[in-house]
Amino acid sequence: MFERLKDKIWDLLKNREVSLAMIYDDQGRIIWHRGRELKDKTVAGGQGFCRSLALKTLRDKRELLQEGCLVHYGNEEMSDSAIILNICSLIIIPFSDSYYLYVDSGTTGRFSDTDRVVFETVASLLGEMVEGLRAGFTSIQGKEEEKNSRFIRERIIRYAIEEEPVLLLGETGVGKNHVAEKIHVYSGRRGRFVIVHTPGIPETLLEAQLFGHVKGAFTGAVKDFPGLVHSAQGGTLFFDEIAEISEAIQAKLMRFIDTKIYRRLGDSREYLGDVRLIFASNSDLKLEVREKRFREDLFHRLQVISLRIPPLRERREDIERIIEESQDLLKGKKLTSEAREIIYNHDWPGNVRELLNALKRARVEAAGEIIDHFAVQESIRQSDLRDEPDTIDERRVHKLHSMLASGMDFWQAVWQPFMERDLDRRAVRGLLKSVLAANNGNFRIMTRALNLPENDYHRFMTLMYKYRLDPRTQEDP
Repeated sequence: MFERLKDKIWDLLKNREVSLAMIYDDQGRIIWHRGRELKDKTVAGGQGFCRSLALKTLRDKRELLQEGCLVHYGNEEMSDSAIILNICSLIIIPFSDSYYLYVDSGTTGRFSDTDRVVFETVASLLGEMVEGLRAGFTSIQGKEEEKNSRFIRERIIRYAIEEEPVLLLGETGVGKNHVAEKIHVYSGRRGRFVIVHTPGIPETLLEAQLFGHVKGAFTGAVKDFPGLVHSAQGGTLFFDEIAEISEAIQAKLMRFIDTKIYRRLGDSREYLGDVRLIFASNSDLKLEVREKRFREDLFHRLQVISLRIPPLRERREDIERIIEESQDLLKGKKLTSEAREIIYNHDWPGNVRELLNALKRARVEAAGEIIDHFAVQESIRQSDLRDEPDTIDERRVHKLHSMLASGMDFWQAVWQPFMERDLDRRAVRGLLKSVLAANNGNFRIMTRALNLPENDYHRFMTLMYKYRLDPRTQEDP
């Protein structure tokens, strides 16, 4: 919505001989501007506009509201920066409790009363847009009176309007994908929402998948592939688990964030990627930086706008909403009050993803049209990795062996189901134990049996220890 409105805003303003129009928030971040070039993305550090008066609006917000939400400064009140820029007239209008519209005329003369009416109309449109987003999201993100849900909802609205990259942090399964998609939807960007599932793409192929390649760029490149950046053109590119990418790809990604310019493998031409970037991680990125697994410059670049999504146990008020929005999983079956009580009181270590999978299993476990507390208890028992069964599901391990024998690699056959909690830790260890034994206890040879290229060895070993999947370990530490 905002993306479409921005063009309309400028069409209205440029016809009034506006030299600069910009929108900034109550934190002093410049979200959007058209017209004269600016030197910085913050009000405090910016050049090219009347900085002192913009800062005044941030300091005196309440006073501005009392003055009717419209401030008009003539030449006699202009600051030094305004005089240097030859600004004859400017108007600053707060259009919500968090955003301001700044318009100045440069050297073209004072704004007329008609101009001021147009600017007030534009501000009103912007205000209605922001309030509309808030109202529209209330039914999606939980009860407004609940602190965590309200905080997430407000940040989704704010970050949808911004254009900077967003970093989403939180445990596995908290709904980072869901929040990223909502940011995309409310941004109004016309392009697609494209997910880069980094754990599921081998490191050797990630760059080619991300930026694309031309025919013959490497063995197996039998035709041109435009890449995921191209697929998300005009839309949003969401990186799931950004901590899993190699340092080499991190460096290329850093350049792309700063310039939006990229090059396909084997291609001499450069392309401009018009994409909004959102990143997610369940890792402690500060620790990853300290241990030299994640670039410090990239970490600081992503930290500009970040949001921690609380685990489901800290926002139990959302459980009812999730159940109601997941009726298709229950296939018309109804939960008893006792079953709901168990669901509400469970800690859900796997968060939203575990809850959804548990609802699916409970529906299968229920014999009739009613899902009672016995079906829910059994479903939770099956999904809870803290209460793993004493025996390995031999049929599941055999199926994994068959998938690997058919040519699927470890990332597709094993890792993705494990990250989605469709495969438990004991089954993964059982598979790795049998493959390791078949390869004389040699981990490097074992990775080949898992259909992994040599370059994936270090990544595989790192994740094996990180997620406690060492096949020599029998029990969780």
